[in-house]
Amino acid sequence: MTFAHSRDACGDDWPLVGRERELAAMDAVAADVLSGGPRVVQLEGSAGIGKSALLST
Repeated sequence: MTFAHSRDACGDDWPLVGRERELAAMDAVAADVLSGGPRVVQLEGSAGIGKSALLST
């Protein structure tokens, strides 16, 4: 499973640029969860840096 795109408010796809490390981490968490392991993700950062976009991919 690979997360690479998000959607804006209009439902249009757009790529997350410069988030390769974060996307890889989310892929690893998703793989662990799909294998039956419990995981928690905490995202921290100031408003407007793309936390919600990262989670919605």
